[in-house]
Amino acid sequence: MNGERAMKENVRPKDSMKYSVLMPVYNKENPHNFYQAAVSMMEQTVALDEFVLVCDGPLTEELEQKISRIEKEWPGILKPLRLPTQGGISHALAVGVKTCRNELIARMDSDDIASPDRCEKQLRLFKEQMGKNDRFALASGAIAEFQESPEHITGIRKLPCKYEEILAFARSRNPMNHMAVMMRRSAVLAVGNYHPIRGAEDYELWVRLLQAGYLAANLPDILVYARTDNGMIGRRGGLAYAKAAVMLQRRFYRSGFLSLHQYLTNCAVRVTASLMPESLRRMLYQRKLRNKMKEELF
Repeated sequence: MNGERAMKENVRPKDSMKYSVLMPVYNKENPHNFYQAAVSMMEQTVALDEFVLVCDGPLTEELEQKISRIEKEWPGILKPLRLPTQGGISHALAVGVKTCRNELIARMDSDDIASPDRCEKQLRLFKEQMGKNDRFALASGAIAEFQESPEHITGIRKLPCKYEEILAFARSRNPMNHMAVMMRRSAVLAVGNYHPIRGAEDYELWVRLLQAGYLAANLPDILVYARTDNGMIGRRGGLAYAKAAVMLQRRFYRSGFLSLHQYLTNCAVRVTASLMPESLRRMLYQRKLRNKMKEELF
């Protein structure tokens, strides 16, 4: 077949729930990584119903070629949504949520790799939890970080799994792994969709959902293999990032989500981390991940 992937026939178990995949992509994305990320969602053990790809501004020719290839290999599934100018990830996601036709939306980044049964596990969780409480609206899971190959994991980022633990954790840190989130479209729209919050559009949305009385859970399983060689640590430093972090905490405090003590403590921690040298910030981040891996092994 000249190296082309064979045509896929999406098969859906009769009792499974429909879901959409939402992925933003922009012109600086690596074409190979993007294609690998998209394929990992197309080949889920429970077939997706639609794949909304938000093209945030004009893309490179190489990315367009990958999109054409995906459309050929999975006809009728990919739905490219082309924005005329680059408006940033918050805007792209907000438009994407409105575009998705299914109630359940699986978020995915354009440079990570999903576990084959990621969505199957999340759909099972939603079915179980929504049967108990119709306010259940949000779920993610653990992610494994890597640099060159997912076979060589550099760290595992796990989060609290139970709702009460998630609510408490959210008062100091982001309680969900964004690239591994599955969410209810109606709930996201009910609280106002994604807002343009620099570097924390997801965290701010989760807090609004929790404040509105929606429930959340995290799976202990690794759902996504996330690349860490994309400048993530560097972007989380500097005066501008510190100011943005303080503004987010102020928003949480003014909304009543944080006490004054929590607000001041969070600001102190974030400003210190943002202004320390990148090499030190990277070392502390990697040490924390290594400690989590040791907890998994022993």
